[in-house]
Amino acid sequence: MPPGPEACCAPGRRNARWRESPDGGKYRSRGAGYTRSVGPAPVIAEAGWSHWLLPSNIRFGAKFLATPVPERSDESLMSVDAAPVSELPDPRDFGLPVVTEDDLPDELGTLVARVHDLVDAVAHTEAGSAELAQASATVHELTERLNVKRRDIGAMLERPRSDGGADYETLTNVVSGRSNPAAPPLVLEHTDDGVRARVTLNGTYQGPPGLAHGGWVAAMLDQVLGSASAAAGMVGLTANLDVNYRNPTPLNAPLELTARVTGTERRKVFVSAEIRHNGEVTAEGTAVMVRLDVPG
Repeated sequence: MPPGPEACCAPGRRNARWRESPDGGKYRSRGAGYTRSVGPAPVIAEAGWSHWLLPSNIRFGAKFLATPVPERSDESLMSVDAAPVSELPDPRDFGLPVVTEDDLPDELGTLVARVHDLVDAVAHTEAGSAELAQASATVHELTERLNVKRRDIGAMLERPRSDGGADYETLTNVVSGRSNPAAPPLVLEHTDDGVRARVTLNGTYQGPPGLAHGGWVAAMLDQVLGSASAAAGMVGLTANLDVNYRNPTPLNAPLELTARVTGTERRKVFVSAEIRHNGEVTAEGTAVMVRLDVPG
């Protein structure tokens, strides 16, 4: 198994260098993924998965997806001929647990929102030692109570569409997961040409003073890029992600994200996205998604 990205990968650069890994392989860092030289065909590997679907033979935890990617042909003009499918693959076919919106009590949504605010409060509090000790004990007690019954990792949320089909999302996705207090949260909606999302980041997502951390900017772009591919009926994982930071992305201000499919080539799907504040682009990203084979 290849080492994690912390062992072999640097922040994404267009002219990345080859690096030796502990297991003797060579890796070239490319954004969120990396390309490993392990045979006649390139292999795209990604630490974990950003989007909703993965093969049933991939185990949860520190495992990697490695999938051969066809070489680009000389006549490589990309097309966007692939039309959205009426039915996306069912995660159950991949051995993943699925819950519906009716399975989620309203009280869970309220709790998620309050814990989200709690994280921001903890990050910025100047409370005294006595208050901090009492709050810590209370949080510990609540954590123990909630841990008595846990969902399986990888649970998917099924959301009905107006056309009678269904969309799926990872319930605990760190960017948009309905039950994850760490998520900003990013609320996605379909558009005629892709997806759109609106979000306001609080101080929890701070990098430079008063500004969003570049890692979270990249994570949000990765999410909408993958969602745009899935919305077009081409579910897959990120093989390559390039991010350009055009302007600082502010905290505590409304942001709009848009993404769309720009082309396809065999199993590869090319997507682009932007983040805007008051109409001005703060960051833009492009990605190559690799479509997953559906069982059956």
